[in-house]
Formats: sequence, structure tokens, C-alpha cells
Amino acid sequence: MTTRLQSITSGILMLLSISFSLVLFLFSTQVFAQSWNDFGPVCTTVGGGQTEVKFKSNGNAISANFTNQSVIFHEWDGTNWNVLPNPVVIPSVNYFGMDLEMYQDTAYIALAGNGLRIFKWTGTSWVAVGTRIYETFGQSNYDFTIDPSGKMYVCHPGLRRIYRFQSGDWTVVHTLAQGTSPNFYGYNFLSDNSITFNTQNELHYVATYKNKQIMKKLTSTFDEILVGDTLIHQATLGGYIPSLLNHPTHGLVGVFGATFRRPFVKRLNGNTWELFGDSSTFGMGSGFSLVAAVGNTLLFGNQGSNDKKIWACTGSNNAFYTLDLVPRTWYILTDLVVNPTDNKPYVVFGCQLTNHHSMMRYDNAITSNQPEKSGFLTASVIYPNPAFDKIHFSYSDPSFTSWMIYTLQGRLVREGKWDSQKELDIEDLGSGIYYIRLFSDQKGSKQIRFVKQ
Repeated sequence: MTTRLQSITSGILMLLSISFSLVLFLFSTQVFAQSWNDFGPVCTTVGGGQTEVKFKSNGNAISANFTNQSVIFHEWDGTNWNVLPNPVVIPSVNYFGMDLEMYQDTAYIALAGNGLRIFKWTGTSWVAVGTRIYETFGQSNYDFTIDPSGKMYVCHPGLRRIYRFQSGDWTVVHTLAQGTSPNFYGYNFLSDNSITFNTQNELHYVATYKNKQIMKKLTSTFDEILVGDTLIHQATLGGYIPSLLNHPTHGLVGVFGATFRRPFVKRLNGNTWELFGDSSTFGMGSGFSLVAAVGNTLLFGNQGSNDKKIWACTGSNNAFYTLDLVPRTWYILTDLVVNPTDNKPYVVFGCQLTNHHSMMRYDNAITSNQPEKSGFLTASVIYPNPAFDKIHFSYSDPSFTSWMIYTLQGRLVREGKWDSQKELDIEDLGSGIYYIRLFSDQKGSKQIRFVKQ
């Protein structure tokens, strides 16, 4: 009887445990689903590809899905997604890429294939903007963009040419610097966010030269001028890939990422590029091609990432934090946009499965109270602390690769490679509180607070 009673009791406890686990699962699933919710059209074609969305000032939007050498357009009217006609192009043309832009609630599309054609949506049809640019264009070897005054540009890094639409057609207005080996320039112009404009409508871009990345701008007379000091020192030309943004509060901002390297954000302060925020992890894709802003918070993500995270950075704590993981296992992340009417971020996917939505909206509040901070080492690792001219280390990890020193306000003042050094010269630093961050490819980063007298 006792054995039977124990068996029944054990069975009841097991059922309660299973029920409780199920409740927890359902609860966690419900909470997770409340963060990202479906929005937009159900995918009408499959096969991956590129999907881009641009919102109008009233919250309506244009969606362009490039799949299997064809483009499908939708327009959101506030209630429904309506299919739009395609531009009239030579029927035999196979598309290799597209770039959707919006200027004053008017949509423009650049279609790559047998050259490049730009079309404008009039509300009833697509009208060609100028003639075809007869050069080789693909999905990721150009950037079509529109400056704040409405001037349209096409930048091609391989040809090193910048086209502008003027006098009714596309004209080469500038040829970028090239140099001779080994002192040649490299340019990372992708399909979006690789160039930007300041308030004077001057085009800005990042160039790789020798072992460093620099930012340049083109004046109204197309003179190239260096902007600020060196952004990054690196060993090879194949380094960090930048995404650029001219933020209304933060000014010119660059988001940098590289495979197996620590991603970070820098902001132009006067003539100095200072650290704005960074990550405690490594290997986060080959760059942040998706960049947007909600208020003072910067949002960015990896296009095509399997680990579908949207990162956020306020600059106040110098650390990235993540919004909830986007629940789309079999979809490729292709765009990140902010709706001006609700000020919420939307993620866009390339369609791979039918009967699924191609967009999701983040419905939680965006706050900076959940930073993904790097680990902290105790202050005793550095001695003396406070220090006068040198700091010594009582702890050293062989996996450390580099270090950075920045102020209490987050301004980068020193950086270098970690070479198992036992001390660093800080005589040139002014008195105050500093942080030194030590970076490891395997273990992220460690941070130590110290005082310079």
C-alpha cells in the first residue's frame, strides 16, 4: 500500500511538473511573441533574395522583393498591402540586385541588370529617371542614394565613379582616388548605408588606405577632403566594413564590424573620432549593413544573419545591448526600418517559405536598461591605482589581443595591440578616472577602472 501510494504521489508530482513546465513554456513563448509581431504582406514568392521597405511620413510604405530575377512591389495604404505594377524594362533582362529609396514620400528603385536603371513611382506607374548607366552592376557593388535636397547619386566602388542625376541624365561627377600598389585605396560601397550626407549635403564615405581607414567628403565642387583623424588602424585592406549615418543629435556616426573581430561605433567629435559604443563579443558577421535610429538610440544588425539580433547603442554606457532575438529561423534578414508614425523598428526578410509574413514590428519599449556589458576585472589587477606615469598588470591572459583606454564619458584616448605587456605608459593622460578594456578573441572583453593622478 505504501509503495502504491508513493507511486501515485510520484505520478501526480510528475504531472504537476510537466504542467508547470508547459505553463512556463507557453508563458515564455507568449512574452517572446509580444516583442516581435508580424506585419506586412505574406511572401508571394520563395527562394530568398532581397526585400527592402521604405516608410512614408504618414506611415504608409513601399515594399520591393527581389527574388529569382524578378521584383514584386507592394504598397501599404494603412489597411492593406496592394500589389503594384513592375517598371517597363526590356523583357529579357535578368535582375542582379535592387536598391529602394524614398524622398519626400516618393519612392525610387534602382534595378541592376544589363547596366543600372532608376525608376520613380508616380502613384500609378514607374517612370524612368534618365537613361541606363551602361556599366556592370550587381547586388553589392553600388549604392544608390538621395541627398537631403533631392539630388540622386550612384556610387560604384569598382569603377571608382560617382554618378549624379543632372540635366536630365546620369553624369560622372567624380572619380575616386586609386593610387598605385601597395598604396591604393579601397572602398566598401554596399547596397545601403555605405555613404551618407551631412547637413550641407556633402557626400561622406570611408576609404581604406595603407593600414588605416579614413573618412572623406566631397564638397559642392567635388574636392575630396579628409574628415577627422584616422578611424581605424588595421593590418590589411580587408578590414572592418563600415555603415554610416548622419544622426540629428550624434552627428556623423560609423558602425564597424568584421568577421571574428570586435564590432564598435565611433562618432565624430570636432576633428576626432571617439568611441561611442562597442560589444563584448567577437565574430558578429562581416559588418552591420542595417542601420537605423530611434531617438538617440542607434539600431543595427547583420544582413542575412542566422543569429537574427538587432543591436542597440545609446552611447551612454559604451556597450551594445540586444532587442529580443527575432523569431524567424528560416528567413534571411535583409532590411531594418523605422516607422515615423509609431517610432518603432521593423525588420524585413527575404522570402524563403510561403504563408509567412515578410516583416515584423518590435512592440516593446526601447530602453537602455539591459546593456550587454563586458566583464569587469577588479581594480587590484592594475597597480599602483591611482597611478602617475605607468600602470602595471598583475593579471595577464594569453588570449588578449588589444586594449583601449577611454574616459569616464566614453571618449577613446589610447589604443593598441596587446603584446603580453606588464605595463603601459600613461604619463601623457590628464588627471581623472579612466577605463582600460582588454579584448580577447575567445573571451570577449574585460574592463578595469583606474585613476590617473
